[in-house]
Amino acid sequence: MKKIDSAYQKMSDFFEIYLPCCAFVVLFVSYVIMILYRYIFNAQVNEIYELSMIAFVWTVVLAASYHSRTDDHIMFTILYDKLPEGGRRVLRMVGNGIIVLFMVIILPHAVKSVSFLAIKKSSLMKIPFNVIYAPFIVYLILTAVHHFFLLLKDTAVLFSVGKVGKK
Repeated sequence: MKKIDSAYQKMSDFFEIYLPCCAFVVLFVSYVIMILYRYIFNAQVNEIYELSMIAFVWTVVLAASYHSRTDDHIMFTILYDKLPEGGRRVLRMVGNGIIVLFMVIILPHAVKSVSFLAIKKSSLMKIPFNVIYAPFIVYLILTAVHHFFLLLKDTAVLFSVGKVGKK
């Protein structure tokens, strides 16, 4: 089980930390190049602008599922905080179940849509749109997996309550 967990952590780190960091570096460098060309050379390189937009999409979409794994996203918890721990756990389970269900329902349609985008290419760099929007598929899968694990964790705690100390 530790090997599976370790592989899962490494895969998640690659898609949610390292790949978005690389995309952000491309975004930042292309942005600096755009500024140099515009204000020093008095020219505009549209390909660099297009590259920065693609890098932005990759950065945001790939990094978005990281907050599901760490359970570190913004929540409005005014009523949630007033519930006892058992009620909060049940609400977390319902919320995580809904997210997993919707991600699983959306996934085949998203794959079909992104695959269809292979026929279109970006206007300047001629990058197929399915490559540009492929991180959305990764986002759906990772978010579903993260929330599924959170659901399993809460379910295990819910069914183990009261069994502590009994043999």
